Amino acid sequence: MRGPACAGRAGRPPAFRQGGGDYITYVFAPPDAATAAAAFEAKVRAIAPSWWHIVPSLHAR
Repeated sequence: MRGPACAGRAGRPPAFRQGGGDYITYVFAPPDAATAAAAFEAKVRAIAPSWWHIVPSLHAR
């Protein structure tokens, strides 16, 4: 499952921004943003290659 679809299943459909080929930022909307982000992070960490850097943040970068 691709990132946007996986993120959408974790909670309200997120906004996302791709930064070159090196990173993608997913932004989850209130009121359940923290819960959705945590669910998405858990799913990604379960399948992520060892070289990925997953950085949760309360603020979009």
